[in-house]
Amino acid sequence: EEEFVRQLPEMFRRMDEDGSGGIDMVEMRHAMLSMGVSCTDVELAAMFVDADANRDGRVDLPEFETLMIGMYKNAADGTNVLSKALSS
Repeated sequence: EEEFVRQLPEMFRRMDEDGSGGIDMVEMRHAMLSMGVSCTDVELAAMFVDADANRDGRVDLPEFETLMIGMYKNAADGTNVLSKALSS
């Protein structure tokens, strides 16, 4: 888990296509597709809303880290997008 957490800032920078310091819904969709993860618009929106804790319309690095660590810890059940990405 420690190595995964260390990789999160770089993963975030790659997802932040416009360099704004936050990931918007379009960038999140691109990231999911680039990882080979197919999710519905509803699933994507739910993930985005959950991650965007301060409701500013973008996921900043701390919010991203919280989302990804939570997904990492839940990946063992094989039902979330992170586990799908890691298994592909």
